[in-house]
Amino acid sequence: MEKQKEKLQYFYVINVKLKSKKTNQDLKPSDYTRLFNAVYIKRIHESSSNTKHCILKNLFTEKDENGKIQFLNGILAQFTYIENEKWFDIEALDIDEEFKIPNGLFPDTKMTEYIFIPNIHRFAYKTNSNFYASPYTIKKISRNSFE
Repeated sequence: MEKQKEKLQYFYVINVKLKSKKTNQDLKPSDYTRLFNAVYIKRIHESSSNTKHCILKNLFTEKDENGKIQFLNGILAQFTYIENEKWFDIEALDIDEEFKIPNGLFPDTKMTEYIFIPNIHRFAYKTNSNFYASPYTIKKISRNSFE
């Protein structure tokens, strides 16, 4: 039998507790689920650093035998956010006024897994050598996306 190699994995768990702007009361689990669905459907992405943005690549729900949502999960994608402005052509040593990247395409995408538990408003994601975003940044993204 081949010996398995030990592999360390790191996770961040964040308490994402939000209040209703109208009532100032804590959100219910169904509110969190609705907000996550809206962020996913609207393809909202937020800054995770000076040059990077994060977005929910996909969103799945896991329900118990009674149909109650236990958790949401999927893939969190991080990419280099480039605004389509002026590009420098290194061959011509000048600005290329014609070059444009098609809208919606961004380079250098890294992905990781996430899970959100609405009942306890906890968001957890895995970090690795390819994907890193600080917990503070992810919390900021959550709050900004849900406004």
